[in-house]
Amino acid sequence: MLTYWNNRNKAIMKCLECGSDYIKKVGTIVEKDNLVGKYKVPNVEYYECKKCHDRLYSIDTCKVLDKERLKQREKYE
Repeated sequence: MLTYWNNRNKAIMKCLECGSDYIKKVGTIVEKDNLVGKYKVPNVEYYECKKCHDRLYSIDTCKVLDKERLKQREKYE
């Protein structure tokens, strides 16, 4: 990810895979764990590339994803 600043002093993040812009989104993320399979985490914030759909997660979003993954894994242990 590369970060640039536009003329309004707003950061624009560029995808290293394709060069397109990332846009901020809020929605449901579907992740996959080798033990429990797919699980959903609703209403989280992330950035997605407009062209190739690569995703970036903030530290807070990663914490929510980890918490849900651990919760799902506890069902199988």
